[in-house]
Amino acid sequence: MKKEWKALLALILSVWIFVMGFELGSYKEKRDRIRAAASASTFQTQTNQSVPTAAPTAPPTTAATEPPTTAPTTEPTGNLPNTVSTEAPATTAAPTIAASLSKVQILQKVTTAMQKLEREPNMTARKTEKSTVTITECSAQALTGVINSMINRNLVDHTLTYQFTGGLAVGYDENGKAANNGEAVTAAAILPPEKAGFTLKEDGISEATAKQSGSETVYTIKLKPETTTAQNPVPPYHASAIGYLDLAQEDLPGVTIERADMEYPGSVFMATVGADGRITKLDLYVPMRGSGAARLALLSGSASFEGSKTANWTFTY
Repeated sequence: MKKEWKALLALILSVWIFVMGFELGSYKEKRDRIRAAASASTFQTQTNQSVPTAAPTAPPTTAATEPPTTAPTTEPTGNLPNTVSTEAPATTAAPTIAASLSKVQILQKVTTAMQKLEREPNMTARKTEKSTVTITECSAQALTGVINSMINRNLVDHTLTYQFTGGLAVGYDENGKAANNGEAVTAAAILPPEKAGFTLKEDGISEATAKQSGSETVYTIKLKPETTTAQNPVPPYHASAIGYLDLAQEDLPGVTIERADMEYPGSVFMATVGADGRITKLDLYVPMRGSGAARLALLSGSASFEGSKTANWTFTY
């Protein structure tokens, strides 16, 4: 999820500066989505996606643009919770072997299944992603509604399908366009948390449940809340299980990121595993709150936002 999230934050930054009359320059990827948002303006933008590189520190400061203390309300798909909550995902499991598993045992089951999935040579993997974001504060406060309208017009569901043969596949979107310039990738390269492998440790888990559903078992893991800054943008629990949002300075030519604070109040990782140990479904829900400031020459802008990222994977063998 890392790459797509980066495009999301780039979109937000570009819109802040647009409404203040700035020219943002050019990004490297995702240019069509940004250009659509700014088609009536006098500048063009491009977006890119990359992987952040540091470790987290203290929570965001209490500056005027700090995100609101209430969690965002979203409408994720699949079986995921539809709000950001400090409560554990609700379960209705009967007293089965799955329901009696401990947090450590659930983590072991999920880790083993993810490792098996990352090495699967032949399968079809389909991923559908949805993002939601709302600007809650910005330098041009009177134009907040306009900004949100522009952003939401471009936050559409995105689907990629991979047909793996011999451990390699090219991803194609809903329009038949190849991803990654048609380059074949391994399953490990595209599965969450992308290129890093699933390495979540017990200390990153807030709650974990297992529920039997016919011949399958649904494992649900809720991560502990994490916060990051521009100087320390990597939340270790999310980085080892799901992914996270970051925007590298080099991806915004001419723009200086003066502040970028992120909060992940409680993400959910849900894996449905068959009797053969193979994952058939993978559902991820990542709520986010953020605030930041950027500068172009002598001009600057700031904003706060809240939103979520949902990814639903299905696998057939």
